[in-house]
Amino acid sequence: MVDDLITDLSKISDLLVIARNSTSAYKGKPVQIKQVAEDLGVRYVLEGSVRKAGDEIRINAQLIDAMTGHHVWAERYDGRMKDVFALQDRITGKIVSSLAVKLTGTEKQIIEEKGTKNVEAYDAFLRDACITSE
Repeated sequence: MVDDLITDLSKISDLLVIARNSTSAYKGKPVQIKQVAEDLGVRYVLEGSVRKAGDEIRINAQLIDAMTGHHVWAERYDGRMKDVFALQDRITGKIVSSLAVKLTGTEKQIIEEKGTKNVEAYDAFLRDACITSE
């Protein structure tokens, strides 16, 4: 999920998106958002969680202004695993609109491009990615 969001958001010329490897040092640790922003040289921090129960998935996402500590946007998405890609697209769209970023026609088209529609293949890919990144 993180990789897909980073990929989609990094295609937008008005956004500076930090690589996942740069943020992995903070994973699972209690951190101060302002300190993370200072360390990485960013103004906004996106945080969230993904939970899965059977075929159900719940995604929580919060976009935080690191200077003020205030939420710019926060939302919870519930759906089925077969709809995970549509949920990701909705999250990306909400982030872009929350930051009032203007997209070019090409950027809109790139963001709307889909990867695989096979949820089982995507789930297997994620399991593989978790195994190889540990």
